[in-house]
Amino acid sequence: MRLLLVTLALFVLASAEYYMDSLGTLTTDEFVQLSSDESHRPLLVAFISPACKKCEDYYYPMIQALHAFRGTDMVVATMNTADAEGHLGDCDINMEAERPEFRFYKPNTGLEWVARELKVKMRPSRWTELTDKTFYKFVNHPRKTSIIEVYAPRCISCQNQYNDLERIMVAFDSEPVQFGKINSDQYIRFCSQWNITTLPHFMHFIDGKTYTDVQPTVQGDTAMLDYFNGLIGSGREIDGKIKDRFGLERNITRQLDRFMNGDRSAKEMVMEDVRSHLKEYQNAKMYLHVMKKVVEQGKGFLAQERTKRMKEIREMGVFAKKSGFLEFQ
Repeated sequence: MRLLLVTLALFVLASAEYYMDSLGTLTTDEFVQLSSDESHRPLLVAFISPACKKCEDYYYPMIQALHAFRGTDMVVATMNTADAEGHLGDCDINMEAERPEFRFYKPNTGLEWVARELKVKMRPSRWTELTDKTFYKFVNHPRKTSIIEVYAPRCISCQNQYNDLERIMVAFDSEPVQFGKINSDQYIRFCSQWNITTLPHFMHFIDGKTYTDVQPTVQGDTAMLDYFNGLIGSGREIDGKIKDRFGLERNITRQLDRFMNGDRSAKEMVMEDVRSHLKEYQNAKMYLHVMKKVVEQGKGFLAQERTKRMKEIREMGVFAKKSGFLEFQ
């Protein structure tokens, strides 16, 4: 059974681009190759120093930010500052930074790094507050890519995620990108029109092109969903729809979203609901067990479980011949 779960986890990791575990670390040789003019591809690197104790917290929002650039043939990776030393050109990196330092490199610019240093916490003022009417004028800008966050004032993770998202997107300062946000409480009909059910919800519009269901958006805090998807083999598509491959029910999936985004009382309500439907859902007892662990130990429990699962996969030698970095195409 354990081997089956590990195999399913590997299957999902191979098919879902937004997994934190998928972010590999560049070697010095890979970095030199990818940052040279010969690569002809954009490169985004999160430089990690030994002093950066919470760098993993930025991996998920980093993936979220890059969903807006899925049409770009881009290389995304992390790199240890010690390995990069002496190969940075005019890119000034703080070797003792306690946060990851993001740098975006454009090919054919002779190691000219276009990102400015990211030390300050981003201000929400960079996000234009939209109404259901100004929204359409905003996203129809013919020369700019638009990132829209649908949020609620009560949603703490909404505030955190758009701060993190903006922090990473500053690496694209030379790109025509504009940020907008819209209050879901104030514009309920708007959210219903776009079938928005989980917050925060990020929408993407390319250079005034009309938004369609096939374009990528990111919904909610997916840490718990990722954990279960890895165990059971079910994956969440980028547009928020569910691929129900191995019996992960849609109702349970929505419950997990509610659970991870709610306070303690909300978590208790979700647990009680799952408890009352044990016979209706496959794997309900496992969901309930993990929910209890999360309430007792916090999200750190999920991080520990994810780390153990990846260790088991690596010990199987699955990644031995694969490159250390993730490509977005």
